[in-house]
Amino acid sequence: MSMKVFCILSGLLCALCVLPFTPSYLWVAVPFMFFLCVFLLVFGAKEGKTLASVVFILLLSFILHRVLYLKQCGQFNAPCDKSTVVFLEGVLSGDSSYSESGTLVLRLVVKKVGDSYANTFEGFPGGLQVVALAKERALICAGTRVHLTGHFSGNLFICESVKVVGKGFLNHIREALVLLLEKRLSLNSLGMLLLLGRAEDLPQRITETAVTSGCIHVLALSGMHLNFLADTVQRIFGKNRFSKVFSAILIIVFVFIAGPRPSLIRAALMFFFSFLGTERAVCLSFMLQLILTPFVFLNSSNAFGYLAVFALMTISPYIHWNMRSYLGQHLGGLISSTTGVLILSAPLQLALNGCWYPQAILAGPVAVFLVLFAMTVNLFVVILGPLSFLLNLNSIITDLLSSLFSFSSSLGSASFLSYLVFLFVMLLFPVVCRIYERL
Repeated sequence: MSMKVFCILSGLLCALCVLPFTPSYLWVAVPFMFFLCVFLLVFGAKEGKTLASVVFILLLSFILHRVLYLKQCGQFNAPCDKSTVVFLEGVLSGDSSYSESGTLVLRLVVKKVGDSYANTFEGFPGGLQVVALAKERALICAGTRVHLTGHFSGNLFICESVKVVGKGFLNHIREALVLLLEKRLSLNSLGMLLLLGRAEDLPQRITETAVTSGCIHVLALSGMHLNFLADTVQRIFGKNRFSKVFSAILIIVFVFIAGPRPSLIRAALMFFFSFLGTERAVCLSFMLQLILTPFVFLNSSNAFGYLAVFALMTISPYIHWNMRSYLGQHLGGLISSTTGVLILSAPLQLALNGCWYPQAILAGPVAVFLVLFAMTVNLFVVILGPLSFLLNLNSIITDLLSSLFSFSSSLGSASFLSYLVFLFVMLLFPVVCRIYERL
């Protein structure tokens, strides 16, 4: 009976992947995913690995990709023409950031639109999200209400002025903390990225080569960074109740300062629900993210994040079991983790970019080591102050990361055919290991 239920649900999810997407469809698919998540949370997650829940997460990642594609189409569902729009007012769905050219980027959930005929429109079926560009240099936190004047250029809103019309008390506190820590870190770019999530002052070459080497996920704040903080506290204070409470407080503060990033929210929720077991924690985290941050939730980074979680739960342990005899416990664990994640993330990379980066299997573990080392150094900078030897050490790590990404990027990308070959090799690897052991 359970297998029949699983097959029916899988079929429905596959049907969702191929149906045409419309704005109204989004609000049908999201509740469906929510109730399916509840079903798997209550009935699907039992002792051991549950096929239904992990396949569910895999399929959802591709659904999220399709939803992202819908959002990127730039559908403007306000009852006026784009060419006549003169102002937008709404709430930022994420922190302000900067483009490669240094332009301020604002992602806005629009509440009000005004056109050149002095008409004002409010309430948009399915929601209305717009990406706006401005010349100002400012930190504007997620949740801040802004009023933008300007005009549309294609799907982008070009701002002539940006006015903050509503900012919560917590946003004031957060901006003050970010500015204080930026000063404490002496504005060193790598420390600001890893502890504050601010990448605007990071040398652009690093981010470009990190993308083309398949290692950009190492720089993006995620569960790896939260686990590092929790493990550090546990190593200092031991495995006791105090370290658990202190880790929880530290994670809350870290997520508050870094902002409501989907990867951080997912990782924090999974940390707090870890006592339920990995599968239940994943399902419950997914459900709460849909409720609490629906606009932030539906993006490609979250799709990659859930694919990574799925891989680490299922594929990576199997690869590690075959590799540990040859590479050791720790190195085998790192390589098996990056390999498992790459097996599932490569199809989504191919769908988005038309290529994937197999060199991440080896470059990823080295980059992880350097990033965690950099986090340690910058935590000391926050605690002890901007001592010269710490800043010099941080500069050396930045150069090493830049060299690693540049070398890995120079190896180029791979095609779909090479991905099929890679899958074949990975399937053949356990067989070769067994033959070698018998010989």
